[in-house]
This record gives sequence, structure tokens and C-alpha cells, in this order.
Amino acid sequence: MSKSDEPQDEERERTREAVRIIRRLDEDPQDKAAQRDRDAFLARGTCEQATYDRTLRAMGQAETGLRRDRGKRYAIAIVGVILASLALAWQPVKLSILADFQTDRHVENIELASGDVVILDAATAIGDETDDGPRIVNLLAGAGYFDVDTSQRSFVVKVDEATVETLGTAFEVSRQGSMIQVTVAEGAVRVSQADQTVTVTAGERLRWQDTPSSRLERVDDAAIAPWRDDVLITDGMTVGEVAAIIDRRILGSVVVLSDELKNTVVSGRLDLTRPTDALRTLAVTVDARVTALSPLGAVLRP
Repeated sequence: MSKSDEPQDEERERTREAVRIIRRLDEDPQDKAAQRDRDAFLARGTCEQATYDRTLRAMGQAETGLRRDRGKRYAIAIVGVILASLALAWQPVKLSILADFQTDRHVENIELASGDVVILDAATAIGDETDDGPRIVNLLAGAGYFDVDTSQRSFVVKVDEATVETLGTAFEVSRQGSMIQVTVAEGAVRVSQADQTVTVTAGERLRWQDTPSSRLERVDDAAIAPWRDDVLITDGMTVGEVAAIIDRRILGSVVVLSDELKNTVVSGRLDLTRPTDALRTLAVTVDARVTALSPLGAVLRP
């Protein structure tokens, strides 16, 4: 980790800790253990005090209030955190308000409250909404690979308005902007949104933006969540989609200036262990240029 990363990562960790404490007090303002954790957090110093106050404001809460309208709270939170991220000039922390688990620039194995272990790609955020009923994961950003036992309890991945319900399977769910993708390695899943339902079976991929359709494509095993091994198989992907995946692994943002370039389809294999080299390779492939490659990000232009 470079020295420039450290303040960002430290602030992100403080924000996550503050969110966890505030959520506990939101559920039970009289929770003595949560109160002790809050007091200990604030006693650590002025940075923790500033983070706690900012997070409270971002979540639209008063210390003694119990918000029942979580949808309104989250809407306020997003606005507040966007403003905070602009002021601090580091990666937006809005997902920290909603996410129970969030990865940085590398792949991680995460254990859910249910005991299931899932694999999350770099820059991925999920909410764990499991209760006594179904196991539910909300994919907020990035990509996840899920290999779970559904013999006793169902397992559902939510992505915006869509639900992906397992039928005994191993599968990948990813989102890139408005594009959602479900790829099945074993078994099958049922994708539902509004009044549409599509079943995706092993070796199939479903991609959609507005509503899922029955247009399925066949994929090789090697193309199912290759990011688990820090590999990107770009076959059939656009430059914009590839750049967005590389963006997860570098400090700053990758911007593709031309719509024509962004929509150019590419094929090949990239090593994500060296994301900046992967971006340069992508540029050479489509006869483009990479400029301003720095801690602030990179620009891909024709």
C-alpha cells in the first residue's frame, strides 16, 4: 500500500466502524454495549469524532432518534456521502452507508452472517439482509461468486429491482452501471424482475439493462468469474466494460472519452494483477492512448 492510500483507507475504516455503531443504536438506542463502543470510538481522537458526526449527518439521524423510514434515510445518506466524498477528494464512501461488506482493490473471501462464504471481486459492496427466513444478499456494486447449499434454506441475490434465486448452484452476479450479468457454473438460477422470469442453467449467461429477457448466451467455464484468479476474459465485452472492471483495481478513475471507443468490442485476456499494464494493453488493442495515468486516474482516448 502506498502512503497516498493510507489516509483514504483509514478514513474508510473509521466510517465503516461508525456506521456499524450507529446502526446498532438505531435498532436499540438503549443498547449498552453499543453505547460503550460509541464512547470508546469517540475517545480515540478528533478524527473519530469528526467521522462519527459526519456519518450521523449523512445517515439523516439524530443521536437519540430512531428512524423507521429507512428508504428516506438511505436517500439522505447518499446525498450526504457524495458531498463528503467531493470534499475529501477520495473514492466515494456512499456505499459504506449501505454495505455490510466492501472490498478495496483486491478479491476477498467474505463470511456472511449465515455462515456462507462468498467471493467478492475488487471494489465490490454487498448488504447482508439474511434473517430467520431466506438468506438474502444485496449486490450494491461490483461482482460476487456464490457457491451455496440450498437444501435447507433458499439463497437470493438482489440487484436493484431484480432477484436471483438459486436452485442449487454456483453462479456469478455482476453489475457495471446499469448492466447486470448473471453467469451460472453449476445448477440453475431463477432471475425475476417485475413480471418477467428467466431460468439460467449451467454454462449460460444472462445480461440485461432494463428488464431481463430470455436471450441467453453460452459461455466456457474459463469465462465464469475469472476475476477470482485476477484474470479478465474480454471476449465480446466493450472497451467501456473492460475499463470499468480495470477501474476497480486502480487508485482513481478510468475515463473513456469517446462513445465510439467506449462501445468498441474487444476479445482477449488481461492480467489484472497489473491493472495499469492491462489498461495500456487494452489501449494498444484498439489503437487508443492512455494519458494522465497517475494516482488521480487515467484517460483512455482515441
